[in-house]
Amino acid sequence: MCTGIAAEFTIAALDSFMNRRPGGEDISVIMDDLESSSDIPRAGKVMDNSDGTYTVTYSITVSSTYHLSITFNSVLAAGSPHRLAVLAQEADVSLTYAYGNFRSVMTGRTHTIFVQTRDRYGNFISTDPDESPEGSDQVILEYCTTVGETCVGKDACVCADGEANPDVAIQVSPLVSWLVFGPFSLDKSLQVTYAKGPNGTTVDGTASGKKYFGLYEITYFPYTDEAHVPLVRHNDEYIKCYFDMGESPVGLPDPVEEADKCVRVRTTVCARLCACLCLVVAAHSQSP
Repeated sequence: MCTGIAAEFTIAALDSFMNRRPGGEDISVIMDDLESSSDIPRAGKVMDNSDGTYTVTYSITVSSTYHLSITFNSVLAAGSPHRLAVLAQEADVSLTYAYGNFRSVMTGRTHTIFVQTRDRYGNFISTDPDESPEGSDQVILEYCTTVGETCVGKDACVCADGEANPDVAIQVSPLVSWLVFGPFSLDKSLQVTYAKGPNGTTVDGTASGKKYFGLYEITYFPYTDEAHVPLVRHNDEYIKCYFDMGESPVGLPDPVEEADKCVRVRTTVCARLCACLCLVVAAHSQSP
């Protein structure tokens, strides 16, 4: 099932002779998050149908793996606990953010940024890299010298109708090499892999070893030294929140909390794309 989707199932209470009981039993349904020890257990809503059956409804907004336990008069029943996988919904571009090396960019060197995609509830998109090596979303970096107005829905739009730097080689797919803005041969070392994190592997450094779901690594190689604005387009929409993590983001926390703050601010104050993006890039361009 997916986050935020109401689910329902029915429990039939039977005695030892397989006769349906009359109802009025003490039945509870609890879901425990197996991936978070600090998460509060979730309870399903149980409705007694007064005929020996009980209708259970529940909705979960946090994608994870759960144990669903059913108790009958305080005793585990119905073969529970059962394993329940809750996946993220499709991506909500307004919650996507990018982090990595934005401020200390040098010509002739490879630079890397990471783009985290999330659903409407803030969950990382659950596309498994073992099943979909390229991920489920289109994520593109545009290396711009000027930024124009927003151009959502225009197929030929680049840099929001501004100008792109022609001297940058970019690859945004593990299978297909894309030379986006210039007549240069793409270095094979510029390989971008879905679900590859800052530590260079496909799993994070936690004890649980979670995969980098919904995360896209983009590597780019600038040839000329001039002012630029890196824009990230996710499913044909430009994202608004960027975080400079220096040349090596390894060991630094994923800025998910700061991203949530950024989303709230940008949604409130940005009347057009350029105004929003210039505020973000200017903040990253200042000296520490």
